[in-house]
Amino acid sequence: SLPSNYPSQLIIASLLGLATATIAVLLERFVFWHHLPKAFHKGIRSAWWKRALGSSYGAITEELIVRLFFMSLFAWGLKHAGLESSGLPNDTAMWIAVVLSALVFGLLHLPSTIMLAPITRITVIRTLALNGVIGLAVGWVFWEYGLIAAFVTHWFADVVILVIAPALILNTAETVDT
Repeated sequence: SLPSNYPSQLIIASLLGLATATIAVLLERFVFWHHLPKAFHKGIRSAWWKRALGSSYGAITEELIVRLFFMSLFAWGLKHAGLESSGLPNDTAMWIAVVLSALVFGLLHLPSTIMLAPITRITVIRTLALNGVIGLAVGWVFWEYGLIAAFVTHWFADVVILVIAPALILNTAETVDT
């Protein structure tokens, strides 16, 4: 059965997704935008509904791979390296696992970055930084509330980044509507 505070956990997960995506979008627009190759400014050229569906796919598949597999593997390894308390990974192990999984999360987004523009130092830094912000939040949510809450955080972040921001902030709304 679900814990009695499950609805509040999902609200926190949703708000963290919205907040971290907003931070990522603001970093994109005001820190990285003017340093990125011009090809990057064209953005994702697909219909909004395809990007919305992609948000669900990304939230589920990426969290299964990054959090359930990699973060759990890192926590398990760190526990067996001596960072444990009462037979479980301690807080230090979990924070290291959160950070390492956020790094993996960023690295796994490099192939999609390459599809938008040539790989450069700034595109790598940008990809790791923006995905790192979200990866840290989702990792913490996974640790505290579990996989479903991590799906929710990731989904809200993706909707902001892939659907809302291109239309409102990043000026890449001229997408194909087919």
